[in-house]
Amino acid sequence: MTRKLFVLLMVFCAFASAQEIPSDSLRKPNWNKGVWVGGGTGLGEEGDGFQFVNAGFRLSRVLMRERGSGRFRGTLEYGFDVIPLYPVHFDRWVYGGGMNPVVLKWNFTSGKRIVPYGELSAGFLIHAENIPPGDTSQVNFIEGIGGGFQVFRNPKHAWYLGAKVFHMSNASLGRTNPGVNTSLQFTMGYTWFK
Repeated sequence: MTRKLFVLLMVFCAFASAQEIPSDSLRKPNWNKGVWVGGGTGLGEEGDGFQFVNAGFRLSRVLMRERGSGRFRGTLEYGFDVIPLYPVHFDRWVYGGGMNPVVLKWNFTSGKRIVPYGELSAGFLIHAENIPPGDTSQVNFIEGIGGGFQVFRNPKHAWYLGAKVFHMSNASLGRTNPGVNTSLQFTMGYTWFK
């Protein structure tokens, strides 16, 4: 009985060591798709009363194999967000949507199952009414910096949680450009790697 148990244990160990590390999908060029939901609020005086929710899709690609060493070892990823749902609230809710055509993400790949990341993004939003209210514009530009972590279920699937600080401004497309200098957004998403 002991010999059979030992052989079974050795077979299991050999099988387990042959399995991919869960975060291997981020260690080499690879496509991935994801969905996310988020929300947040404006900070400071100009962000007073500004709240939003959003949901979107991301298509991205890890552009290179791992670079660096230690904690900072990682990969660069480029992504593109489509945001069909981005209602905002100042004095009432106003429907909007947009895109982030530039999402640059650094994946810190030293982890096996949990992989932190840092991210820069830039894009635009279009709303049904001027945002902020007044003689502003229905079109606003957003740019942000943030980070979070990805938790891998297996090499092809991961959950992620993130936080981002961003700026929203109409770049003087309207007569006035009060913008929202600082907002805080939290997101939760799911990614499929190809």
